[in-house]
Amino acid sequence: MLQAISTDQMKLVDQIMTNKFQIPVELMMEHAGLNLAKLASREISSYNVVVFVGNGNNGGGGLVCARRLIAWGYQVSLYSPSLFQKFKETPYNQFKRTIAIDPGIHLLKSEEDFYNYKNESDHPLLAVDAYIGYGFSGIPSEIAKKTIQLIKSCDKIISLDAPSGLDTTTGQNTLNLIPDIIATLAYPKIGLLKISQLDTEIFLVDIGVPMSVYLDNLGLEWENSTKRELKKVYFKLKNTSFISIRLDNNGWTTK
Repeated sequence: MLQAISTDQMKLVDQIMTNKFQIPVELMMEHAGLNLAKLASREISSYNVVVFVGNGNNGGGGLVCARRLIAWGYQVSLYSPSLFQKFKETPYNQFKRTIAIDPGIHLLKSEEDFYNYKNESDHPLLAVDAYIGYGFSGIPSEIAKKTIQLIKSCDKIISLDAPSGLDTTTGQNTLNLIPDIIATLAYPKIGLLKISQLDTEIFLVDIGVPMSVYLDNLGLEWENSTKRELKKVYFKLKNTSFISIRLDNNGWTTK
């Protein structure tokens, strides 16, 4: 079994990628959103899709997902209480690209908008949860609580990286959002191990982080056997952009 990493270790991975390797967040966001869209497209045939986006980088990945699904011919709705107002620069750029591709995209800006859409929908709803990213800890805001309740009201849920509201170090899941599928980015986080016993399918998504980052930079202890296991993970990722993984209290491995 391989070790999972903490929130702080994942932040260090991001810093190494952007500062040492000069790979911008926007590029990693493109990989994340594309692979999330691929996963969503496998479920989409009998659902109407609502992508829930926050104002940070996780939301940016969700916007890439929405843009890619639209480009493939799917109809997508966006829900965000931050629309037009509070996006950070990079996700706002992704929002503008999505609007450029589909100026008529259905924008849901309030609970009333969402429930009207849900009540009028001719299919069950697939929620793409890209609302809160891996940096969350503490108590969700009132807006976040309401948004997560909307996500939970959908018929199927795919979460980007981790369920919104999950502390990816402690595993505390204050609002108990349990998705059907998790597309976790780069490397599994410790907080996901507590979800592993539930009926959630978890995929590891490649966003371009070199194996050496985990072997040499995070202070993890590696034995020859676990190094070989990590190399097998990367060998599988050469042929596909995401792989199914299994987690338990001791760590994670590929299926």
